[in-house]
Amino acid sequence: MKTLRTWLMTAVLMATGIAPAAAQFENVGSLDFPTSATGEAQSHFLRGMAILHSFGWKQAREQFQAAQAIDPDFAMAYWAESLAYDHPLVSQMDPTEPRRALERLAPTPEERQAKAPTPREKGFLAAVEVLWGEGDHISRRIDYMMEMEGLYRLYPQDPEVAAFYALSMLSAAAAVRSGDVPAPAPMPMPMPMPAGAEDQAGPAEHDMSAMAAEAPRRRPLGSGETLAERLSVRAGAIAQRLAIANPNHPGAPHYMIHAFDDPLHAPLALDAAYRFSEIAPAVAHARHMPTHIFIQLGMWELVSLNNQSAYDAAKDLWEPGDNMGDAIHPLDWGQYGDLQLGDYEKAQRWIDRLEVMANQGGFWGRRERGPVGAPRAVNTLELAKARLIVESGRWIVQPVTAESSPSQLLATALSAYHLGDAESLGQAEAALSGRTGSANEIMHLEVSALLHASMGHADVATGFMDRAQAADEALPPPRGAASPIKPVHELYGELLLDLDRPAEAVEKFETSLLRLPNRARSLLGIGRAYVARGTPMMAGDAYEQIAEMWAGREELPGMLEAREFWRMHLTGRAHGGMSLMDYGRLGM
Repeated sequence: MKTLRTWLMTAVLMATGIAPAAAQFENVGSLDFPTSATGEAQSHFLRGMAILHSFGWKQAREQFQAAQAIDPDFAMAYWAESLAYDHPLVSQMDPTEPRRALERLAPTPEERQAKAPTPREKGFLAAVEVLWGEGDHISRRIDYMMEMEGLYRLYPQDPEVAAFYALSMLSAAAAVRSGDVPAPAPMPMPMPMPAGAEDQAGPAEHDMSAMAAEAPRRRPLGSGETLAERLSVRAGAIAQRLAIANPNHPGAPHYMIHAFDDPLHAPLALDAAYRFSEIAPAVAHARHMPTHIFIQLGMWELVSLNNQSAYDAAKDLWEPGDNMGDAIHPLDWGQYGDLQLGDYEKAQRWIDRLEVMANQGGFWGRRERGPVGAPRAVNTLELAKARLIVESGRWIVQPVTAESSPSQLLATALSAYHLGDAESLGQAEAALSGRTGSANEIMHLEVSALLHASMGHADVATGFMDRAQAADEALPPPRGAASPIKPVHELYGELLLDLDRPAEAVEKFETSLLRLPNRARSLLGIGRAYVARGTPMMAGDAYEQIAEMWAGREELPGMLEAREFWRMHLTGRAHGGMSLMDYGRLGM
């Protein structure tokens, strides 16, 4: 077994005329994954593993297949390729291609085991035999996690065993959230670190006899969100330790971000988000993933910049026939970030890019074309158009048809409400009434409230908003771009302002900003509500945030409103410690 640590491989590779380790890890991070292979095959394997930890599926497969071409019996290269076809957190884990990859090594699990020279490599292979075996994807993912728990107990100091164990828990957590978990649902019990383990040189040097003799411990804790959250937090803790041991490991910050990808835990992953932004720029997903944390903290400049960078990388890597998902998702979230910054011109450019992807099957600025009409591109295009209307307040009443998406109907309803088009508002409400699903039902309640507010039925309108609020709060808290595109609490606050109930409106905007920090329309709303309530100086922070977010966009009505507010209340604020820089930002 090759026992040299990865940082020593440079000398070996240079002696054999192979590219140095610095090249194999260029722009993808670095890791230590000894295997029974050596030389150029191992070099391709290591680069592929680094890319795999960043979910660069196609790039990783190319590296693993290159390793196989050099060493056809390199069992770990086939193991790794089997993990490079399915997103472990959002897919149904289709075993078709992974099984084909494994079958190229050998036709049966027994024959494949025979080609793995070490117990550790046999353990990795045995785990994926479960993952890509028989059964539904939920059972396979949970059983795979338990297999990885056993391997982790045998090799508690092995960084790659730890990384893939953490990822297996995240995958199991996603499975738990996606459907019924077969009872009893196991909860992994990580092996405590042996005394003095921190000083050991590597996993090959452990005395594993005592650990191997123990039966794996399992503790049934039920199913649902509680189990999923426990799995996620435990995975995040393992990834955090991995990050401390190797700050350049791409999987460590990546899996921390996924583990803490919710409003409550997102601050725990902020440092990981910053780090992952730097580690693996060669992989589009690695550029996008930090924005899962930035977006939940209202860090709009970084949401915009990172997603622009991710789109650029995906565009450069794309070839006709490839999936465009690594470009579409950054366009979606990037547009949302730019809208919060008041950059409506760039938000429209995202739409223009999506038009080319959806209707021409390619990228703006590239001649190559693939199949047109990809559902994800078409759906995101519709969403982006509707979102621009809602966020900019540039109201457009579009024809209501059977093909209108729910987001388009909501945008049309809001436009009709603000433009006084009762007929179109009624049509949008009727069209949404037949749409099923919790998100569509919430949008229908929002539009019903708008309809009755426009008719002067205040109590009926607030009744619909109460129902929408209850339905929205029954769902998991928001963790990305606002959904629905007009957040319920924000709309409720705006309707209460229209009904001259500013004190209640303040409460709704406060809740909206708690759920969606630094959202521009909620900041404007709470500023207006404070002023209408007769407490204008409490509006100062909100208007100051708007002025900072929209700096240089003097033409926006909200920016003009912020400047006018400070002109009217400058004297009182000036004695509160406002700096010269503050005055300049507000255009005074």
